[in-house]
Amino acid sequence: MKRLLLPLLIILTNVSVADSVEYKLSWIGDGIMVKMTLLNADDSLTLDYGDENAGGLTEQINWLKDISSTIGNVYVDSVHHSFLVFPSDGRAEISYTVKCKMPEVTEFNTCIRDMFTPDIDQNMLYVQGFNLFLKPRGKSDMKCDVVWEDVPSYPVFCLYNPGQGTKPFSGTVDEICSSVIVGDPLLSVDTVMIDGKQNYLVSAFRKIRAYNKEALMKFMRQLYSSATSFWKDTMAEPYSLVLFPFRGNRFEVSGNGYRNGFLSRYDASCDTVLNIARRDVFVHEVGHKWIDDGPAWFCEGFNEMQTAYQIVASGLDAPEYFATYLNRALDGYHKNPHRNEPDSVASERFWDDGQYIWLLYWRGFSYAFYLAGEIEHQTGKKNAYKIMMDALKSDIDSMDSNKFLENLENVLDKEMLNDSFKKYILEGQCIDYEKAHLPSGCELYYNNDGAPQIRVTDKSLFAEHFSLQG
Repeated sequence: MKRLLLPLLIILTNVSVADSVEYKLSWIGDGIMVKMTLLNADDSLTLDYGDENAGGLTEQINWLKDISSTIGNVYVDSVHHSFLVFPSDGRAEISYTVKCKMPEVTEFNTCIRDMFTPDIDQNMLYVQGFNLFLKPRGKSDMKCDVVWEDVPSYPVFCLYNPGQGTKPFSGTVDEICSSVIVGDPLLSVDTVMIDGKQNYLVSAFRKIRAYNKEALMKFMRQLYSSATSFWKDTMAEPYSLVLFPFRGNRFEVSGNGYRNGFLSRYDASCDTVLNIARRDVFVHEVGHKWIDDGPAWFCEGFNEMQTAYQIVASGLDAPEYFATYLNRALDGYHKNPHRNEPDSVASERFWDDGQYIWLLYWRGFSYAFYLAGEIEHQTGKKNAYKIMMDALKSDIDSMDSNKFLENLENVLDKEMLNDSFKKYILEGQCIDYEKAHLPSGCELYYNNDGAPQIRVTDKSLFAEHFSLQG
């Protein structure tokens, strides 16, 4: 057996015509053994694990164990989160095991980085796709087959294989790398019909097994029906809402959104799942099905606007709650010590601490609200946010600053748009709401500490902003 060579000091440029990959997974009692086979690989190939921009993944090599190749050779470059594979006669076989190595417990890590760390032992497993599968660089649409040879005695649900669990799966490497696997002795899967299509509520309640289930199913129907209507997503695939209690969490809720589902992690001792704080996180993460690409001020900040919008549009809360949700962001942004740092610095330091992370959430959210007011002012239409997102929809999967500006030039004055983007996003200036055109039905006021806040003055008029029609 050829053993791992580490480290690799020279990264080679390579091109491969590998056309498919097969995975065989086996449960080994406290982890997952992986056998990966690349087929029709005529040249060397780079396999990425994880994403260099995702927090916590720097430690991933510590839970990938016993890496070796039985056909071809494999070299690990832990700096660049990649394997370099040299096939033999067009074929390569790699094996490794996945076990958990939790990061050091600090206030920051507990809230953020452990979302990216697998939790695997004899009683439970939770592992994300990019913690388990290797992704051939530049080949996200490569054919991929996954087969479980040995599974735990308890139920397992695979987000890349919704409704099918550990049955054989055929798809693409992008689908499995953007996925989650959960398993638990208490795991249950309920089918939720939404607009005539099957979706799934996956739960493993620690206290009263049936508590909140009906409320969660109602929540899922309301939200997902509203969101797919907003995006005119008539081809929406089955969606999985996975609510998974973790042991020893010190925070109320965290979560990760995926293309076809969302996994929420919350403390197993909680009395209820669907409180307001968790509901809001669930709505935000479901929004990442559509707003999940681009700079953080967009994919997180504009998704915060989408969150506040959908909470109202779906009927989960009254229109005034939009102002409540926005005001928390405006207050946090006002108090953020980095609030006026330019986007280049804030983006580079996004994972440095929670203050930088929230900075770009709140900056993008406040700018989206600002633009909605400007669109209403220039078009006279109340559903300005819907108009804005419809204008951006064509590039929603590959958003960048240039595409953002080009698309919005169709609904906003070009000079005003470019000037505001430069000041409020690139340079990090605080929005001057005194001179801004606010959406109708609300007014500006200030907290005692000077933070700008929004007050709803006409509930009926303000409610008109949340129409799902473009």
